[in-house]
Amino acid sequence: MKPHFSLKFIYMIILITVFTIIHYITSQYGAHYNIGQLTFVDSIYYTTTSAGMIGFGDIYPVSNISKLIIAALILGFLWILFM
Repeated sequence: MKPHFSLKFIYMIILITVFTIIHYITSQYGAHYNIGQLTFVDSIYYTTTSAGMIGFGDIYPVSNISKLIIAALILGFLWILFM
């Protein structure tokens, strides 16, 4: 019997969850984003728009660490997409 969810979908959910938590935690300890501290909902929104490579521009990274986190997120999603 074939599983209901594909393995790629499960990997994407895990990646979104991990990076949402990372964005939330880093926003609480420094000025890493243009709007200051992110709420958890802001973190989910920022992670999904970044992973989808949409980037509306309302929230964006301003520190080097947050830029590296976004780069890792996008590379992770591209790896999942093309594996």
